[in-house]
Amino acid sequence: MRRFPMWVPALALLLLAPLVLPLPLAAQQTNQGRTGRRRTFSIAGVVRDGATKDTVDGAKVELHSITGGVVATMFTSMAGNFQFDGISSGGYNLVIDQAGYATVTQDVEIQESPVMGIQIDLQRAGGDKAGAPSNRGPKVSAHELAAPRKAQEAMEKGMALLYDKSDYRGSVAEFERAVQAYPDFYEAYAQMGVAYVNLKDNAGAETALRKSYDLSGGKYISACFLLAKLLSFSHRFAEAEPIARRGIEVDPNSWQANEELARALVGLNRFQDAEQYAMSADKLKPDQPAIQLLLADIHSRVRNFPALLDNLNAYLRVAPTGAQAEKIRPMRDQLQQALANNQGAAPAPASSPAAPAAPPPDDSAPSLRSPNP
Repeated sequence: MRRFPMWVPALALLLLAPLVLPLPLAAQQTNQGRTGRRRTFSIAGVVRDGATKDTVDGAKVELHSITGGVVATMFTSMAGNFQFDGISSGGYNLVIDQAGYATVTQDVEIQESPVMGIQIDLQRAGGDKAGAPSNRGPKVSAHELAAPRKAQEAMEKGMALLYDKSDYRGSVAEFERAVQAYPDFYEAYAQMGVAYVNLKDNAGAETALRKSYDLSGGKYISACFLLAKLLSFSHRFAEAEPIARRGIEVDPNSWQANEELARALVGLNRFQDAEQYAMSADKLKPDQPAIQLLLADIHSRVRNFPALLDNLNAYLRVAPTGAQAEKIRPMRDQLQQALANNQGAAPAPASSPAAPAAPPPDDSAPSLRSPNP
């Protein structure tokens, strides 16, 4: 089962300039503490299938205090990663819940330093066979299994370097060995594209992802949505749209393809069409913070403020300690008060919606950053 990191969409809120939010691929401490301020730390790790060792995306991860109260909740990324920031020293429990698996609880102790690299293996629940394939996400295909052993070994080494070690250059070298041994290895080209994005080499990423897309004849769903995502974050929305649409033709139930088509359509100012596909993505993959931000972007642009309020509430429910939670919370409260004061009428606009901004610097963690235009 192949897992891919996810770039997070731009957000236009209450007619303010939008932000592009990177989702960490590998976590590190986000707050070393400042003079006169409370020191806080990060807890980060990865969730895997205990039998296959594949990463598990969309698993619910709750952080509990030692008294049993829920401190924060989030869902693992497409690379199986989770990260809680702003956590004080003390004892905590991680509770991981995912359909088809037994619930796992793990103790965590923060002692004046971050807790990184936690690895949590889930075991199949009930009568499921250990290692039985999941019906979620892209799986290892017959095409990939047909690769020579040398190519498969290089692919696995590249995956380990990319996702476990965050050694992006090393992973590119392994993926290059894989495609040398198996020139049609479009799955390896897609992973190479992910590695290049982490290296901030957008030209290299585009070349690799286009190679994956072309070699598969536009039939490899991951190449479709990853290439569309890269193009949208480069503000090349007209190019991204047909590629994302092709992804939906390949797999109508791909929430990533629906999300990317919605993002491209937002960039083309086709907000009603964008809403349709963003809603489809939300139905296919509920409780994903990125999709709530995309819907918030759309609803702010079409001035559907009640729907915008729902999206902000949904984001805060799913990612209460997310990267934008501190900014979104007061905006949510302000919008809620304005709607109450005006009995549901939309607040008067301060200005026209701003164009999407370039990603702001983020020193919190090495991450799969959205490409700069």
